[in-house]
Amino acid sequence: MGADYGAMLLGALVPTFLLSRLLLWITKRWNGGMPRLLLVHIICAALAVVASAYGYSHDGAPDWSHSRYTSVLS
Repeated sequence: MGADYGAMLLGALVPTFLLSRLLLWITKRWNGGMPRLLLVHIICAALAVVASAYGYSHDGAPDWSHSRYTSVLS
């Protein structure tokens, strides 16, 4: 694992972390406890999968072959 992969990993983790904190802040008034945390992180994971599919695309259409969740769901 070279420096370029480390930079790509960091570039993926930081926005995902910030997105999860933003979603938690938006749902702050909802006193849902564990269901709130679970829902927010499921939404964040789904958005990260969609963003990665568009990030790996070469022709504008999302490339779902690089998504880790497609192998779990199929």
